[in-house]
This record gives sequence, structure tokens and C-alpha cells, in this order.
Amino acid sequence: EGAFKECDNIKSVTLPETVSVIGKEAFFGCNILLTVELFEGLVEIGDRAFASCTTLENITIPSTVQKIGEGAFRACYRIKEIVIPNGVTVLEKDLFNGCWSLSKITLPEGLLSIGEYALKECAMQTIEIPKTVQSIGKYAFYECEKLRSINIPEGITVIESYTFSYCTRLAIAKLPSSLTKIGYSSFQKSGLEQVVVPAGVTSIGDDAFYSCYSLTSVTIGNSVTSIGNSAFFSCD
Repeated sequence: EGAFKECDNIKSVTLPETVSVIGKEAFFGCNILLTVELFEGLVEIGDRAFASCTTLENITIPSTVQKIGEGAFRACYRIKEIVIPNGVTVLEKDLFNGCWSLSKITLPEGLLSIGEYALKECAMQTIEIPKTVQSIGKYAFYECEKLRSINIPEGITVIESYTFSYCTRLAIAKLPSSLTKIGYSSFQKSGLEQVVVPAGVTSIGDDAFYSCYSLTSVTIGNSVTSIGNSAFFSCD
């Protein structure tokens, strides 16, 4: 753990093909690290392994990787594009939180969940969420200010709290028929222009669509029994 943590002089890293695991916080806070070369055979990238590598611009994750730990690339401000390998089934908590330049991310078919804060403050305009995804955590897309549209796959039953809050350009969000609950503040201050609440939804949480200033049309299904305080407040 922390093998090269906060080594301020490292500009590039090339790991040998014999390395199968990069440990927890291995390169955490290497502030002038620009490039990392990884090889096939790598299986796991540990928690916060490259977190706060604020100058890191290019990294290709080998196809053999099956697990990428929590916050592994958190606050890597300059990463612009990333492809998640097919063997990865969980996008862990905080994984790309604060990656302000990350404008393109490719998620694999077979992905089952997107963790809390996983893509918070990222820069993508669109993202394709695989049909295999079964859950999306709180704050997962919080303050993704450039995100313009999202298609939430069938099988998702809950939009968790603050998931899409402050996505100020998010004009279109297609909600799945499997949805039963819209959590509190889930779309607060987003750019939604219309909302169609699916027929299976029974609960809309407090502040769910609070201050969605562009909202002009709302259709609510017949199953809704609870609409929380200020759910549509200040939508003008």
C-alpha cells in the first residue's frame, strides 16, 4: 500500500507485465505524473491507486482488469477519456469523482452497478448506461454540468437522492417502466424540460425536481401515492 504515494518527482510510470495488482494508494498524490503504461495481465487497481494525480492525462486500462477500487482516479483533473474493460462489473464509489475534464467514458456490457459519487462533476455530454446496470448510487452524476441527456435502463427501480442534481444542462431523462421511487433531490436544479413519471412509481421524494427552471411539462402516473415537500417547487 502507498508504494509511491506523494512522490512528487515521478512524471511517467511503466509497470512490467508481471504485475497483476496495483495496491491501495500506490501512486496517490503524484502531482506531476503525466503518463502511465499498464500491460495485459493486470487484474486489479486498488482503492485510490491514482487519486489526486492532478496532471495525469493518459491512461489505458488493460482488458484483463476485473476490479477498479474506490476512488482509484478521484480528482484526476486532466483525464479526458477512459474505457472500462468488459470484466469490470462495478463502477466503485468515488471512482472518477472530480475528474473535471472527463468528457468520454465507455462502460461495458455486464456492468451491474454505478456507485455513489462515481462520476460526480465529470464533463461528458452523453453517456450510454449498459442495459445490465441494476443500480445507480446517490450523487453518481451530481453536478455533471455538461450532461445533456440520459437513458436510464430497464431494471432500475430507484433514482437515489441527488443522483442527477445540479446537472444544469440535462434536458432529457428517459425513466424506465421498472421505476418505483424517485428519491429526494434526485433531479434538483437540473435542466429538465419535461418529466414523464412511469406508471409504476409510487413515491416522489422531497425536492425531487426543485428549481428545475426549464420544466414545462409534467406527466405523473396513476400509481403515485406520495409527492414530497417542494417536489416541484420553483419550476418556473
